[in-house]
Amino acid sequence: MRDDTIYQGNHQGKEFRERRDEASELLRKLRIRPVRERAGAVRREARFHQPHLAELMLEKGQLEADARRSEELARLALLVAVKAAPGMSAESAQSLTARACCLLGNALCSQGRLTMADEAFRGSAFHLTGPLRSLERAVFCQMLARLRMRQERLDEALALLWRASHLYGPAKEK
Repeated sequence: MRDDTIYQGNHQGKEFRERRDEASELLRKLRIRPVRERAGAVRREARFHQPHLAELMLEKGQLEADARRSEELARLALLVAVKAAPGMSAESAQSLTARACCLLGNALCSQGRLTMADEAFRGSAFHLTGPLRSLERAVFCQMLARLRMRQERLDEALALLWRASHLYGPAKEK
């Protein structure tokens, strides 16, 4: 599922392009490292503690067809979000963390790792502190519904899809 609306920010202007270019370069530098060293680099090196890097990781993870690669990007984005949080507003940090957990849950669900996916979605729910009628919540409901379907909890899945459809409607009218 692709929904660019879950990634906040003004996608216009010079400042956005500069941040996007910087994040792309940081991601490139991270990707040239062996996979097993990437998380450690994010933990240790302050240059990777940039919210716009986490945003780019979430975007790339959302578009990634390989669920394992999507999982890696979600986990890295979560680490970046935690490290970048002190320099961000509480609302932005919570949003970034919630979206990273949601993407992680979706990737784990795609791999059939349903218990771990459930845990990731619980983390996302905990960090969803923004408005009750937001696109973030709609995406969360839609992705969680997918997990509930895989768990054969169809009543819950239908309720979540109903909620997502109501959240998408008003949010897109704004």
